Amino acid sequence: MVDLATAIERAGLTDRQRQALRLVYEEDLTQEEAGKRMGIAQKNVSEALDRAIDSIAEIYYYWARHGEGYTLPTKGDD
Repeated sequence: MVDLATAIERAGLTDRQRQALRLVYEEDLTQEEAGKRMGIAQKNVSEALDRAIDSIAEIYYYWARHGEGYTLPTKGDD
């Protein structure tokens, strides 16, 4: 979890992206419920989550490319 918190911190997320992540993944709200709380449509929550997750993944890819404790799967790895 420490690595995830660090990745989130380094990902440069917007406030909306952070709020969407918190509501959906920490408070276990549906995207529709999160959208109501945030005052936006479910579609916008989904888009914020998609962008946030992509940004966080980029941090892990960076760490893997720079030998910082992560490896990327190769073809045939399941």
